Amino acid sequence: MIRPVDAETIQDICRDVALDNYGFLYVNDHKEYIQTEYESAETGLRTAGTVSLSDIKQTLQDDTGRNGFERRRNGVYYFNSFNSREGYRVSDELKSIFTYDFVVNKQTIESRFDIAPADVDFFASELANEDYIRRIAAGERAYYVSGPRLKDETSGDASVDSRLNEEAEHGTISHTDLERVIDVAATSDVIRFFEKNDFIADIDDEYVVKSALDDYAAHLANAVSEDSIEEFGDIGILPLSEFQQVIENEINDRFDVLKHLSHGDTSELLELVREHIAANNGLTVDRKLAIDSEQFEIYVTRRATQIRDDIESEQQPPSPSAYRDHGYPQIESIEVTDSQPVNQHLREHIKEKFDTLVNERFSVESDV
Repeated sequence: MIRPVDAETIQDICRDVALDNYGFLYVNDHKEYIQTEYESAETGLRTAGTVSLSDIKQTLQDDTGRNGFERRRNGVYYFNSFNSREGYRVSDELKSIFTYDFVVNKQTIESRFDIAPADVDFFASELANEDYIRRIAAGERAYYVSGPRLKDETSGDASVDSRLNEEAEHGTISHTDLERVIDVAATSDVIRFFEKNDFIADIDDEYVVKSALDDYAAHLANAVSEDSIEEFGDIGILPLSEFQQVIENEINDRFDVLKHLSHGDTSELLELVREHIAANNGLTVDRKLAIDSEQFEIYVTRRATQIRDDIESEQQPPSPSAYRDHGYPQIESIEVTDSQPVNQHLREHIKEKFDTLVNERFSVESDV
């Protein structure tokens, strides 16, 4: 009596082999290993103790489509490992590849994953479908960059954004440097892909790296900060819209960049530049106003002190009500700009400072 092979044991062994090979099982190449593993497994007395090549192929053929195996062609099977515990091997290998190579071709995938040339297109499509890589069409050729899932599933970061950031200086990269980093025949196709997919923006022979927009904004802020701050004058306050226009004008005077960016990118860049200038210069910014806090406080104190002193020079000694009766109308008449929010904010702070100065006068007299 011929004992049947233990199909489940063969399936388990073949699945392990496939998982060790990024999902691919080349039966002829792994025949001896599968046979050895089968013979050492506990298959029981009712099943065959050894298996032939035809036994392995028949078992896999019977299993196709039921337990994860897909028949690619005679003797070649594929097991999708992406969502298994061994799926990390694929992402780790891709991370290793893209840490050194910005853009790869099919030959790189074939070599690094040790798969047959006939399986490269299929495997690349699988990787793309799983968001591990992104395909760049270049005529009849194809190139690949890292995909979003690779960024999510690996320690470290071999993503396009990260690689561009590494090469960028102050948030930009020159055309020459970008060609050097890409280092493939279809450079122009790759650059168009990066632009179309919002990784970079062409600003005339160099590119803004979108993921490094904050770095570029910091660079612009350093260049225009001093002249932008001068616009606050000795009062130290501007309508926010005016301050933003000042920044935009200063950038346009020095850099030929904004006209090359989309409306959305321009708005984001200007907002980031404004935030850097504000943070570096102690500015306070709200929905309507931009304030140079130090200069504004100096001006407020000077005006409040002047009003108090004028009252004291006219009345000896003025009462608390006299301060208010003479001081408040003067404060309410202050108008330094056409912007009413600016005038109102200034009046409120001068009045507050004036009251503090007056209270200090009577506090001193009380102490005496």
